[in-house]
Amino acid sequence: MSQSPILLPRPLALRATAAMISILLLGFLQGAQDSHADTTIPVGDLWFCNSSFQNGVCETVITQGETVTWNYASGVTVHNSRECGANCSSPSGTPVWQLPAAPTAAPWTQSFTFNTPGTYLYRCDLHTVAMRGRIVVQAPQSVGGVAELPDVARAPSRSSDSAERGYAALAGGLAAAVAAIAAGAWYAWRRLSRS
Repeated sequence: MSQSPILLPRPLALRATAAMISILLLGFLQGAQDSHADTTIPVGDLWFCNSSFQNGVCETVITQGETVTWNYASGVTVHNSRECGANCSSPSGTPVWQLPAAPTAAPWTQSFTFNTPGTYLYRCDLHTVAMRGRIVVQAPQSVGGVAELPDVARAPSRSSDSAERGYAALAGGLAAAVAAIAAGAWYAWRRLSRS
């Protein structure tokens, strides 16, 4: 009784499968590289985010582990960003951040990384009513299911949307790899069933 040899897929199928696996791995690497985006909040005379937030509250929604950078590029007066605790009208004694330590003239750029989910209120120490903000730090979303996106109309633009592109590349690579593996399995099954 002779055994029929196992036929391997053609070299073209092997190359296609290797290409799909490479795309999948690149998607994983890109997603890991870009998992923490940086959000910049512009600072101006009597506002955070933009001048429409003067005497209002600038809300920024980020994901746990992301960094927020306050950028006071130019202006006539001094400002800072100080976390208030539960109420900016009567701030807590020890702020989570106070950047710079005292209101400072432009230009300055200060950053803080948010490692704990929650809502953080902040203000300028000199302009306690005119300059206020709120940072909402969300826990990372799990993969799969339906996710609600934050209201980005009120949030300042991110300096990079590369994390979203990385996840899209990952999803596309995964879909292509599954399709290539299924096609290779079908091809191998068809070749074996003919012998």
